[in-house]
Amino acid sequence: MAGTREKVLDFALSLPETREERPWEDDVVVKVRGKIFVFCGPAGSKRISVKLDESHEHALSIENAAPTGYGLGRAGWVTVPIRADGVSVALLREWVEESYRIVAPKRLLAELDGVDGNNDGVFVLAATNAPWDVDPALRRPGRFDRVILVLPPDRAARGPILQYHLRDRPVANVDLRKIVAATEDFSGADLAHLCDSAAEHAMHDSIVAGEVRMIEQRDFDRALREVRPSTGPWFATARNVALFANEGGTYDDLAAYLKKRKLA
Repeated sequence: MAGTREKVLDFALSLPETREERPWEDDVVVKVRGKIFVFCGPAGSKRISVKLDESHEHALSIENAAPTGYGLGRAGWVTVPIRADGVSVALLREWVEESYRIVAPKRLLAELDGVDGNNDGVFVLAATNAPWDVDPALRRPGRFDRVILVLPPDRAARGPILQYHLRDRPVANVDLRKIVAATEDFSGADLAHLCDSAAEHAMHDSIVAGEVRMIEQRDFDRALREVRPSTGPWFATARNVALFANEGGTYDDLAAYLKKRKLA
């Protein structure tokens, strides 16, 4: 059974673009894009070092915790015991993830600013469901300095999206207009899921009957009773941001959409 150290390291290595290195015999470091965000001693070690910001004071309040040596403590690094009162695997994972989030963007910033400064004509695009969580340093001019709101597909867009996901499937007597009308607030992924669900219903009936049949409107009617739009929770969060944290008008387009839809 894996111990606390192994569980924490496994979690660190599950984060994107991470790898483990052993630069000092059995000591372990975990890096993201070449930058260390976790120090850990050899097997049996009772301490781990991470770089913290929001959780820095909390971590130092743990018994036997201390600023990391070799001057790293001045940069926010904390060495904490992995077996102490108030220290759980879940808490250690939170600190590891915080360290990852602090270290990873800095490496990304260096790449965004270009190698040898030669980045003329280079455009970098990124997508996120939580732009309000993006590090402000990434939003400075020359980096990710423009925000484009991508809304759930409207009625005109949902039809082609459904057609795309049904293009290689056996379909008969499907009322596309009815489906489009019934899928307000569905995201593109929701529409793909709806098509998959309808296909599964047709497949199940075919297996039970012992006879293959096409995907029909009845399959979509059943799928629509099961598949709901996933955008609701996002809009609930986005509404709070648009109403109470819209400094500089970054989310004006979102606020206008919410007002138009009477969601704000």
